[in-house]
Amino acid sequence: MNNLYNQVFSNSYIRNIIYKNVSEIHRSLNRNAIGYYDSIITTQWMIENNQLPLLIDKLKLFKLDKIKLDITFPLIEYLCKHKQDIELIKYLYNQLHPTNELNLQLFHENLKCGNIQMIDYLLSSISVFDDEIETEIDNCVDSCTIGINEMYQTIIEYNQLELIKYIDSKYSHVNISAMTMDSSCLYANIDIIEYLDVHRSNQVPFSGECLKIATSNNDKPLVEYLIKRGYTLSIKESISIADSNNNFEILKLLKSIDDGNDNGDNRNTSESVPLKIFCGI
Repeated sequence: MNNLYNQVFSNSYIRNIIYKNVSEIHRSLNRNAIGYYDSIITTQWMIENNQLPLLIDKLKLFKLDKIKLDITFPLIEYLCKHKQDIELIKYLYNQLHPTNELNLQLFHENLKCGNIQMIDYLLSSISVFDDEIETEIDNCVDSCTIGINEMYQTIIEYNQLELIKYIDSKYSHVNISAMTMDSSCLYANIDIIEYLDVHRSNQVPFSGECLKIATSNNDKPLVEYLIKRGYTLSIKESISIADSNNNFEILKLLKSIDDGNDNGDNRNTSESVPLKIFCGI
């Protein structure tokens, strides 16, 4: 049976003839041809056999009344990864009446793929923050700040600089946390680190953890950048880390700074910049 389906539905000419005739028959019976049985048979086969391009082709020919959740998400994931038609993604999404859990799944999938168009659609059309946050935390200020910081941290993890810039243009009025700043050091994306340093350090600078993270990762360019910018609060701990790692280049670099400044620079203490958080959404 699988072999038969593969031979028939992989041939676009035969497939379109079948769809056209089935559609005409069921139109005369006032039925949705695909929704009546084709979605149960061929759609399921296409999903099980990873024939998503064929299923997408079918969706462009026919509008399904309803698509099952377990079918739709793999489709949207596939479309996102292959930078497919944004309108088709929207169509699939609108068939779902999705839960907030699915919204978050789709949002994170599009973050990972760097699909700015879809992210813009999700941000403007749905709530991307978990409803449970709203119920567990009464303060709207804390709620939206937690959601936005989680969003920043996810984008940083996926190393999506353009998305950082895009999201920052929409939520620049909401302060991000030291944990969010430090997460960029954890993933060692120097471009994102520089961007956050320029645009966000006036709200909350990198903490002392960042230099320790860079030292632990033997990331000399990042260590040099942090020292240049004065983020040296944890220099003594970083020296110990470099010594343990036998990284003499970084050790020499850190000691040269420590010799000139016994206390380190205090620009990145949590007390140096008040963290004013407000919702404003």
